[in-house]
Amino acid sequence: MPKKEKKDLEKIQTEEKEILENKIKKKQNKQVFWAVILMGSIIIILLAVPILTKLLGKFSYINLEFQKTKLGKITFYSAYIPLSDLTGNIIGSYPINFRNDPRKLEYIKVDVPDNQITFKRKDIIYLSLEPSDLPCEDDTIAVVGITNFLKDFGAMQVKGASVNESYAKEIKFPYVTCKTHPDNTVILIKNKNETKINKISANCYELSYKECEILQVTEKFQLAVLEGYMSYFEERESSFY
Repeated sequence: MPKKEKKDLEKIQTEEKEILENKIKKKQNKQVFWAVILMGSIIIILLAVPILTKLLGKFSYINLEFQKTKLGKITFYSAYIPLSDLTGNIIGSYPINFRNDPRKLEYIKVDVPDNQITFKRKDIIYLSLEPSDLPCEDDTIAVVGITNFLKDFGAMQVKGASVNESYAKEIKFPYVTCKTHPDNTVILIKNKNETKINKISANCYELSYKECEILQVTEKFQLAVLEGYMSYFEERESSFY
C-alpha cells in the first residue's frame, strides 16, 4: 500500500476513534447527569417526607397545638400545656398524650353549666367506679390516664373508690357516691347506654359510657378541663398586655 494511502487510512481511523470516544464520553456524561439528578431527588424525598408528615400531623384545638405521632401500632395525639406563675410568666409546660383524636370526641355531650369543671383541690378527689362483669380492654389505660392527669397536672390528691357498697367492702376500697361524700369532688365512672358527662351536684361529676367507650369519655373529661384552663390562661395572658 502506498505511504500516502496508508497515512490517509490512519488519519481516518484516528478521526473515527476520536468521534467514537467523544460519543462514549457524552453518553457517560448524560448517565452521570441523570444519576446525580436521581440521587438528588431521592435525598430530597427522604428529607421532605418526615417534614411533611410532621406538618400534616399538626392541628390546633382548644388553644393547644397537637401533634399526631405513631409509635409502633399506637397513635398518640400530644400537646404541651403551658404553665405560668401568678404574674402570667410562662415557667414551663406539661406534656399530655391522648389515644383519641380530640376533634373526634366532639360527639360526647358535656352537660356542665358554663362548661366549667371545678374541683375542691384541698380535699381528696375520689374516682369512683362501678364493678363490671364485662371489663373493657381500655379500662386500665383510661383510669390511669385520668388519675395521672389530675395528680400531675392538677396537683391534686386522687383516691380510687367504688360506687357499689358491697363490692367496695369486698375489695377494701372506699364506698363513694355523690351523697356519701358531698364535701369532696367525686368523679363517677359508670357503664350506661350513652357516652356523656354530667354534673350531678356541686362537687360531683358522672362520666357515663356505652360500648366500652371508657377511654373516650375520660379523655373528653380531661379535654373539657383543659378547655376551661386554656380559656382562663389566654384571658389572663392578654390582661398583662
